[in-house]
Amino acid sequence: MTAASGNSRWGVGLATALVWALAGGGALYWGLRAGQPPAPSLPPAVGDAGLAVDAQAVAHALGVPRSAGQDASQPQSAIASRVRLSGVVTHGAGGAALLSVDGKPPKPYRVGATVDGGWIVQAVLPHAVELADGAQHASIEMPPLTARTNTSSAADTGQPVSAPPPPLVTAPIAAPPLMQRKR
Repeated sequence: MTAASGNSRWGVGLATALVWALAGGGALYWGLRAGQPPAPSLPPAVGDAGLAVDAQAVAHALGVPRSAGQDASQPQSAIASRVRLSGVVTHGAGGAALLSVDGKPPKPYRVGATVDGGWIVQAVLPHAVELADGAQHASIEMPPLTARTNTSSAADTGQPVSAPPPPLVTAPIAAPPLMQRKR
């Protein structure tokens, strides 16, 4: 036997002993834990049993657009009829919204920015933006996906709708002929 095989034998023996020690320690821990009485459970929370949750408000906060019936029952502020939401970027409590005021090209507005007069961007949600002017509040929703196409926005501005450019076709490049050496 060489010295290298003797060291290898000690290493294997120590590793085996360590594995068995860990297995025995785990078995001892769970055996002692199983013998203990269960931890006392907390009593149910006593609170206002009449607490009502507005499911529609929760759904709207989670990004579900409001139905048309809800929008008709809520009064629209003057800003909601003049501003159109084109896009949103959310990031934690911040974010930015692309807003078009009075049919002008959309501009980005961050949370806290003034939009038109005294209206301030309060919050940017995944499908809406919240604006406030003192005590007045307005929520501008993202238009439906069918209304967000490029062709409808070009038609709204009165500009002619052009077809996409034809694909660029290039001729394949041939490799130069191989030159042979003279011998």
